[in-house]
Amino acid sequence: MNYLSPFTLLDPGGRVPSGGELLKQVRLARKRWLVEADLSGTGFVAMGGADYSKEQLLGLLDELNDKTRFALHRWIYEQRNFCLFLEGGEAGFFYWKTIKDSAVNETYIRFAEPIFTRRLIQAHVDALRNRDAAAMWSLREIRIPRKDAVLDALYDKLLDVLYHHLEEYRIRIEELESKGTLSPALDIVSPELVNTWNALPSDLESVRDDLTELYLRTYRALHDHYPGHFMLQQVADCGSRLSCGTTGRIQQARLQRMHQEIQEQHTGKKNAPENKTETETGKRNSRKLPEYFQPGEKLISWVVTILSLAVIGVVVYVMTYHP
Repeated sequence: MNYLSPFTLLDPGGRVPSGGELLKQVRLARKRWLVEADLSGTGFVAMGGADYSKEQLLGLLDELNDKTRFALHRWIYEQRNFCLFLEGGEAGFFYWKTIKDSAVNETYIRFAEPIFTRRLIQAHVDALRNRDAAAMWSLREIRIPRKDAVLDALYDKLLDVLYHHLEEYRIRIEELESKGTLSPALDIVSPELVNTWNALPSDLESVRDDLTELYLRTYRALHDHYPGHFMLQQVADCGSRLSCGTTGRIQQARLQRMHQEIQEQHTGKKNAPENKTETETGKRNSRKLPEYFQPGEKLISWVVTILSLAVIGVVVYVMTYHP
């Protein structure tokens, strides 16, 4: 049986499938599971099987990914129907929702279009290869609906990082072409180069730095404007995973220092323990009311204290002078 990646661009023959061929269904070994790989552009993956838990679903995704050699790191959260993924040279966010299909008695988890897909990256790369500036700018105007201003800004920044990466690649290719030393290994249409960090030329590894800085800035924005936001830990985890690549250019200690700096700026404490990251202290802070509520709490406490003393005084007066 041929297993297809949910984000496969072309069929095994290398041609673009026709409309009738776009939707491929793959049955897995486990009973009542169905994976639909929608290659038509709607960009959803439906997993059927109401008898399985979320953990079992993730295990099934791992099984599928093993068969397709499609490594996808994912975090799924119930709170906001929100998922953050980082895979190879792609990074992005997408929303998901569960759908109950009474006709076939199946429950589906439907994923909206990711920000970065291989299809979108391939379109950009093709435009670069063909020197089609108009196509590149039209692609850059693509906007996927978002509801959160933070995610909206993050999406735009991720696009900028992608374009920076492709522009660097274009310059590199042109330099090699001018010297007559263009190697087939640097063919920008190669899926390995598009989808795998380790396949990038060494002078392009700084893209990882850009993404890490981006996630840290997002973390700072969330911490400053949405204290206790459920995404804080996940964004920090994503930055940590970015730092653990084979290049080793960004170390975990650097992320911890930046987390500590964010915490110091937020709390005003300058001597926080070095072994406490922002993610750890953020969990504690998320359990407290925001600071702007504290003056009100103090006022209420003073009012209650004064009223209590007044009541005690009245009781003592009555018992003393009016026995």
